[in-house]
Amino acid sequence: MIRRFFFVTAWVVLALSVSVLPIKAQTMSSDYATTASDKIPGAGLLGTGQGFVWTGVGMASTGVALLAVGVLHEKLSPGNGQEMGTPVWPIFGIGEVAIGSAVALLGLPMLFGGKSMLKNAGFTMDDLPAFTGPEQRGFGTLMELGGGIDPHFYARFIPGYHLNEHLFLGGGIGVTLLNYGNHNAVPAAFVASRFTPGSRRVSPYFGLDLGASLPGKCGGGAECTLYLSYRAGARIHTNHRQSLYVTTNLDLFDVAYFNGAALGFGLGYQF
Repeated sequence: MIRRFFFVTAWVVLALSVSVLPIKAQTMSSDYATTASDKIPGAGLLGTGQGFVWTGVGMASTGVALLAVGVLHEKLSPGNGQEMGTPVWPIFGIGEVAIGSAVALLGLPMLFGGKSMLKNAGFTMDDLPAFTGPEQRGFGTLMELGGGIDPHFYARFIPGYHLNEHLFLGGGIGVTLLNYGNHNAVPAAFVASRFTPGSRRVSPYFGLDLGASLPGKCGGGAECTLYLSYRAGARIHTNHRQSLYVTTNLDLFDVAYFNGAALGFGLGYQF
């Protein structure tokens, strides 16, 4: 858990370093509710704080999701499933909530410090450039790499379409290498959704993927069937069309019996 915390911290700082660069003046559509300036004092610190906060919120929410599905599984099918039938899931779920809360709290001083710098320089949040608008609509592709406790590693490819500035729908394929003693490779095909409620450079996002685990073993000799994935974290716009996702995820490879479950962290890039 400690190593994972430092891994999250290092990547968020690296990813958000783009937010401290000068914001160059540019011509934008009238749908963008703000204009860019050469540089807004405190914008970089504010964006970094937001990145930590939203990444922490995403981690905490995946921990809550793990606790919820674990409790539901025990009520519906007590004793079934190799992973959820053990007392390990409450430890991981509570640990994820605790670490996520710590990451979010780490970002609060930076967030409030950035807001204070904006105010002292005569700016408000409305003066920050918006990164949503008509130009963001259309076809796009999301690629993700990550891993986590179990241990496991995953790679995913998701072409899709931006229905509007906030909602992305696509069809994806991916493979997860699960380490249940014999390094099982579990491919999956799924429908993916990503929702971003904010419009600033750094915003929270939430995603839900639903599909089928292709024929393979999840562990304990059980076949993988229905695939369900919950994802949340921070979305960092590098420009109006491209974004970096700092992702926390809970993947379930057999929803009926929870024979395969993976709690992880990763990075995605959408273009």
